[in-house]
Amino acid sequence: MTTVSRLYRTVALCAGLLILAAAPVRAQGVTWLSDYNAARREAHDKNRPLVIDFSTKDCHWCRMLETTTFRDPAVAKVLTERFVALRLDGEKDAVLAQKLNIQGYPTLIFADPDGNILARQDGYIKPTEFGQQLDHVLAGLQPADKAVQQAVHMAPAADAANADRARRAGQLLSLAQADLHEQRFLACLDRCRTLRADYGDLPQAAEAIQLEAKIRSDPEELRAACDKMTDRLGEMYLDLADAFLHKDQPQRAILCLEWVVQACPNTPQAEAAKTKLGQIKSPAGH
Repeated sequence: MTTVSRLYRTVALCAGLLILAAAPVRAQGVTWLSDYNAARREAHDKNRPLVIDFSTKDCHWCRMLETTTFRDPAVAKVLTERFVALRLDGEKDAVLAQKLNIQGYPTLIFADPDGNILARQDGYIKPTEFGQQLDHVLAGLQPADKAVQQAVHMAPAADAANADRARRAGQLLSLAQADLHEQRFLACLDRCRTLRADYGDLPQAAEAIQLEAKIRSDPEELRAACDKMTDRLGEMYLDLADAFLHKDQPQRAILCLEWVVQACPNTPQAEAAKTKLGQIKSPAGH
């Protein structure tokens, strides 16, 4: 091979590598952009919601999200056809991550075509649950679609209210799902209760009922929720005792503290209550 031929092949190879480096990242048909401003423009031009995947190079659960959830055929289809997908490195794009209050990785941010935040997902999420989350985001945007607005042009204010209500319900359900994944069972139950009470006519409420049923049918998850509730109640009784002491009502404070000791044995709250009881009952405490 001549020197000129070698040089030509080297130049061609380098050019090919540069093209590959500049191309968007693909995974099972999903095109992941890497430039925030370009993604915002595309979302606006195509009138599609934006999903931002914040990850880091050495994040195990980020890789799990990429190799399982994002490669699920149903998820990939919805991401490709209905969303603009953007993947950012939380360390390299630290300024944006800080503005969006990214605390851990992976974190997914959902925004409407104008860049308004709709929902977020903290941590890994399974394909089925993520597919449901994508549906909720799309459902929250549907009333803003031009065709829908034309069909119900007699009540634009009601449409806007319904869209905002569906968006809030979707956000609340996403938080409840994240709570369940992170084993914050009491918080999950609280959010599900709100969904049932305030959004009972929306599909998110039906899914909240399923989340509640999952926790209530599992003795370990229900026990964890009860323990958390007891801890919270103990903390509130400690605060109530302090309030009574501030009002110079030590006997009522003692009743609160004794309840904590009996109801929350072997907990930090009980130890704090014992300390306060000793202070109140000692000669210096009077």
